[in-house]
Amino acid sequence: MSSVPIERFQPSGARWVGVAGIVVIGVLLVLMAVDGFTLAVAAAAAGLVLFAVVMYVAMVRPALQAYADHLLIRNLVSDVRVPWHLISDAEVRQTLRVYTRDKMVHAVAIGRTARQQMHVNARSTGGGAGTGAMFGLGRVEKHAVEGAPNTDAGSVEYVDFVAGRVVALAQEHQQASHHLNGLERRWAYLEITVLVVVAAVFVALLVAASR
Repeated sequence: MSSVPIERFQPSGARWVGVAGIVVIGVLLVLMAVDGFTLAVAAAAAGLVLFAVVMYVAMVRPALQAYADHLLIRNLVSDVRVPWHLISDAEVRQTLRVYTRDKMVHAVAIGRTARQQMHVNARSTGGGAGTGAMFGLGRVEKHAVEGAPNTDAGSVEYVDFVAGRVVALAQEHQQASHHLNGLERRWAYLEITVLVVVAAVFVALLVAASR
């Protein structure tokens, strides 16, 4: 598989909010270390670290990247590589849904808020479940025409553009991915291990501090 992405999609979620939150937690931990640790303070610090790890996994880690022979969907604790020739359609609801011949893969990096989805549903006049016909961009064009010039509509247009772009890339690069047999899922063992270890430390310290 190619190792250099040909296109990166800007996540529609609050990635920078997550980054800012992690920085704030880091500052708080430094201040707590300066004041000195007791069991209660150590438990609080472990709780903050756990919260920071959760913020990273949920808000910073998710990504969507296009490679020459596959689409990389990076979710909370796993990465899914989808060969282009298997992609039949894509649409955005709460998450980006990438359809293959017999499966659907969610990409949490791209999606709508509940409010944005309600607006889309309200102005929808019907149509198919995806971007239209095979490799068609009808849904993207529909939103581009109907979207009002405000912040929410701008976000909706962007995520629909991403769905259409995924379908277009699948058409463009499908021949380059035929050497790949199917979807490949890789678990983020590092993130999972850190979550489990930090959670266990937090619980242990909390129990010890409460005695």
